[in-house]
Amino acid sequence: MDHGIWAQARNDADHKDFADSPATSLSYGAWICRWFQRSSIRKRKDVESLVPLQAYPGHPNQDGQHDFRSMIGPSDWYVRFLREKVQQIPTEILRLTHPSLDGGREESVTFLAMNSFLYEVAKMLSEEPYLSLKHIISHFETKQDKSFMEEERALAFQLCFIALGLITMLYSPNLQPVPGMLEILDRSNSVSKSPRNKTWNSFRLSVDQAEGSFSDVLQRMGNLNGPIPHPAPSSPGQRPPEDALRVSNLKFYTLSKFAHIDVIWIDSVCMHLEFDDRNKVLKLFRFPSFCEAVCANEEYDTFLAQLFNDYLMEGVSDSDRDTVNIRSRDFFREIIFSYRLIFGQNADSWKLFQKEHATRKNKGSCSYDDPLLPKLCGGEWSREDIYEVLDAPPARSIYSASADFPYFGKRLIAIQDCVLIQNPSDWETLWYDRRDLSRFSAIWAVLIFGVVTILMGIVQIALSAAQVGGTFPKSTK
Repeated sequence: MDHGIWAQARNDADHKDFADSPATSLSYGAWICRWFQRSSIRKRKDVESLVPLQAYPGHPNQDGQHDFRSMIGPSDWYVRFLREKVQQIPTEILRLTHPSLDGGREESVTFLAMNSFLYEVAKMLSEEPYLSLKHIISHFETKQDKSFMEEERALAFQLCFIALGLITMLYSPNLQPVPGMLEILDRSNSVSKSPRNKTWNSFRLSVDQAEGSFSDVLQRMGNLNGPIPHPAPSSPGQRPPEDALRVSNLKFYTLSKFAHIDVIWIDSVCMHLEFDDRNKVLKLFRFPSFCEAVCANEEYDTFLAQLFNDYLMEGVSDSDRDTVNIRSRDFFREIIFSYRLIFGQNADSWKLFQKEHATRKNKGSCSYDDPLLPKLCGGEWSREDIYEVLDAPPARSIYSASADFPYFGKRLIAIQDCVLIQNPSDWETLWYDRRDLSRFSAIWAVLIFGVVTILMGIVQIALSAAQVGGTFPKSTK
């Protein structure tokens, strides 16, 4: 399955064999950054600086050096994201990406070698059905004309699992895993054993259990509903009764101020909109530019189409396969549309995001903030043409969970249910309860009118008392 993006990538640069110098081979970073550039040129009217061709990974700058600090434009955050991740990978794992790394670890060469490895893995992921980690390893053994030793083979499994996590962002891989284990990080950047996680059943899997396809590995580590949510039926007759999603219940202002729900920004698209109702924690994916870049090409489905088909078609009978419409592009579109639902359609919500984002930015908590995130979450949705380009449903106050958000509708319903059962317990919470604006206006109109009436009554009583007191003659001694 060739989605056309790889053919275009080959035209962007001369693709060398993996055994060639990593400095001259086309990298995953080269492809994804060029994809960012294309989507920005076509969609963004406010982008003034784009990634220069000679500066993206795999191409030298004007001095002939591979200096990634010179990168500018919308893909800058992603390059820094990859660089930071690569730097954390142990040398014994990273050296498997290219034979030239056996003698040392020079940063620029290491980064280019990993990028080239990511490109090859991404290409295989897009073209080969039921791709397995074992098959990826065999592919690179053939490329390097060598066979990995037993210890190296375990490290190779870990390298492939890390690479697939960085490529797909379906999960955040532990870059320094325990020997012999494939590990995923939870929201606190640790290998979690918490039963409250609703996406992953296990954050660890033995290398010995990873012999099957990559989709099987995800199934083993995921919960019953799986890490990738299954889309709801699109037929109106099959919609559940609790299908309505109200912006007033799901807007960020209501979630934060009224329901006291904390938002945590994560690196995993599978954990987007995962909600812990006990601890009142909502997880949101923090790299919308990745979603935009992945689903930017309208002519083809995303390079993850084959993986989604392998994963979501599991268990579907042959007779029903023709009636099931699975498009990975819709999955990433929904993530972007959810920002409009939670933030962009309500001024109080995006203003609150602006305030919190500025606080987080001042703390310097992240060196690779996505520039698209504050645009989608910190401003009115109508200012961004991305919704029109991605064919978003018309903005309205009520959405259908199954029709408008078939992948994430159930998660949004769970969040809404938590909000609906909340009852104001004090005056502050009552003030922040904006779920029903007509009810909110009526309550506060009655309260204000009642307070004013009471105050006027008190004043009237005081004036009457003073008047009565003045009618009595003053006592004389």
